[in-house]
Amino acid sequence: MHRLIEENLEEHLDGTLAGATQEQFMKHLAECGDCQEEVLLMEEQTRLLQSLRITEEVEPMPGFYARVVERIDRQRPASFWDLLVNPLFNRQLAAASLALLLLLGVYVVQNGVLDSPNIPARIIAVENKDAHMLGTNPKRDRNVVLVNLVTYTD
Repeated sequence: MHRLIEENLEEHLDGTLAGATQEQFMKHLAECGDCQEEVLLMEEQTRLLQSLRITEEVEPMPGFYARVVERIDRQRPASFWDLLVNPLFNRQLAAASLALLLLLGVYVVQNGVLDSPNIPARIIAVENKDAHMLGTNPKRDRNVVLVNLVTYTD
């Protein structure tokens, strides 16, 4: 398509092309078969598009905008903070925490973790007949503690 046709095609299709420019436009179309064919195709497309234009104003059905907003909200990805606000999640989290606390309590009670004689501080602190004399002789104190550790049995 030649430059003259390209520059004035929109005005021609709108029907606003006038004066000397319109005369040059029509003269070029009469002489150039390629441009004439393209302009005819464009005119046909313009007529088809104009036939699709509605003549009366169309109003959306009641509640249309509310349904659109609701659908957008449903498609929005949930954030981490939404989980904390969700009451079902909060109940599930509380139940899981209580179950874990109960399991830990049962473990501690059954295994006697709190009363275990294997804790090093308890081994050293075992009552000994020579314990009242500790602290007077450092060499003897080392030997007493060593003997306590070696002879310890469950």
